[in-house]
Amino acid sequence: MKVSLIIEARSLSKRYPYKILKICYNKKTFLEYLVTRLKKLSFVSNIIIATTTNKIDKKIVDISKKLKVKNFKGSETNVLSRVLLAAKKYNTEIIIRVTSDCPLIDLDIIYQSYQLFINNNFDYVSNGFKKTFPLGMDVEVFSYKTLKKSLKLIKDDKDREYITAAIRKNPKEFKHCKLIAPKSLNYPNFSLTLDYKEDAKLLRKIIKHFGYKNYSCLDIINFLKANKSLIKINSRLKRTKHSY
Repeated sequence: MKVSLIIEARSLSKRYPYKILKICYNKKTFLEYLVTRLKKLSFVSNIIIATTTNKIDKKIVDISKKLKVKNFKGSETNVLSRVLLAAKKYNTEIIIRVTSDCPLIDLDIIYQSYQLFINNNFDYVSNGFKKTFPLGMDVEVFSYKTLKKSLKLIKDDKDREYITAAIRKNPKEFKHCKLIAPKSLNYPNFSLTLDYKEDAKLLRKIIKHFGYKNYSCLDIINFLKANKSLIKINSRLKRTKHSY
């Protein structure tokens, strides 16, 4: 069964333009750091960076080639179409979705979500229904067939921007698995995502500490609890609620 881990990535961002192309560690960008870590997932057949057709995103394509992972160029606004076509191009059966602004995502959480999907009769596995994990640990797993089926259920064009919105809004059509953080990881107020300059500052400090070690979400939580001044770097920022 062909499993593709698809990363949505683009240069422009309203809050923090070019954020994933900023240098974070050892002269590498946040995007390069994320992909390098994700390449450790041996059960994944392909890593696909799904970017846009805009010329400004050529550097993202160049990074994919440099790191020897797949790339796909599609619509900037219709992200659902971009991901669906990327999956189709590389004959994907199972899609693992990770966003490019989550460079610290726990590989074990990805693996756990994948195992829940393949060993049960779920159409969709996600830890994003209820925010219990720290921000930046979001993962979704679903099949290509499920995503394609969801196209017929879209009633609002905005749902084409958040690729799994139609799946999430139709629990009678799709069997959901809502992954909830255990007590040790239940820190939804910890922001480990890349939305603002302050986030980049915090993430750089965490990345500098761990480097490319096989660290977990729990390792990060313990590091922040031991260095509480770091939590204050981005704790007052207002977050946009994602509709997925």
